[in-house]
Amino acid sequence: MLKKTLLLTSALVSVALISTASFAELKISATQEWEYSSANQASTSTNNKLLGSQTDITLSGGGDLGGGNSYKLAYAFSDGTQDAVQANLILSGVDIELGQNGSIGVEDVKAIVPFVNNRADDVVGTNTISYDVTDLSSSKSYIGANFAAGKAGAISVGYNPNMGNKNTTDTDKGITGGLVSTGSAVTASFKGSLGVDGLTVGVGFLEGSNADSVKDDVASLTYGVSYNFGSISVGAQHIKNTAGDAKTATKETLVNNYGVAFAASDSISLGLYRSDSKVKTEGVAGVEMESTILQIGYKLGAAKVSYDYVSSDNYQHSPTDDLTLHKVKLMMAF
Repeated sequence: MLKKTLLLTSALVSVALISTASFAELKISATQEWEYSSANQASTSTNNKLLGSQTDITLSGGGDLGGGNSYKLAYAFSDGTQDAVQANLILSGVDIELGQNGSIGVEDVKAIVPFVNNRADDVVGTNTISYDVTDLSSSKSYIGANFAAGKAGAISVGYNPNMGNKNTTDTDKGITGGLVSTGSAVTASFKGSLGVDGLTVGVGFLEGSNADSVKDDVASLTYGVSYNFGSISVGAQHIKNTAGDAKTATKETLVNNYGVAFAASDSISLGLYRSDSKVKTEGVAGVEMESTILQIGYKLGAAKVSYDYVSSDNYQHSPTDDLTLHKVKLMMAF
């Protein structure tokens, strides 16, 4: 934490010195979250209660390069996850993106269902409820491009030449010692309204090679649709992931998410969702996990209080396990 505090102080001083000359726009934003959760898991017969917090700070800026060209830079760091860096060069209408620990392509389609508070995976944890879209373009560094398709939407493509790379002596920075790669990946997506007010359509895919010849290549496909009727939004999404496990036992994850959100007022929103997922190993039927999620969100200016309730049968695809979860979160932006 001290290291990040010093980094932030240094960054703010540097930005203050150069902002007038270099940036047409400079923004510093931050969020602070406090979260309390209470979970009952049948297999362990325990009640886990947790209270935690997370701070996120983002520095962003941009400027005019002349001739109708421009650029944007953003650096986000958090005490809960890896730092993320993103640079965009908008040249003749084409948005070229370089990033680290960010996302592009298939990951842009991961939020079609209109969740009020958090996506299903955010409520309980990655790959425990809905098995989110495979995120390989954010493992380390990637390069991509975004193309606006008029009022219809936008197309994104990306390439990660060294997904999941790590270092034998410094797994965070990867600058000394021997580098280890799990392979490379390409991603592509489309997300937009197709010119219809209230409609959102998304489709994305990822194809990745595996550096380990005895393991399967990684793949992901997702598509979904949502529609806003004013105060009511409905949506559905399908996800199919192929994990990089042994070729002799190919593993697929199939997910179907459905949901409806209702804006009861300018401050209060309600959401009800269903997430069904099945992990199938080749030649085995698999167990389907069925989860129901209720969400309530209350906004008061820059503050938001959210409540999530989850009831999951066959939790983590175990026929002998169920889960009941209550989660309350307070988030403040400044």
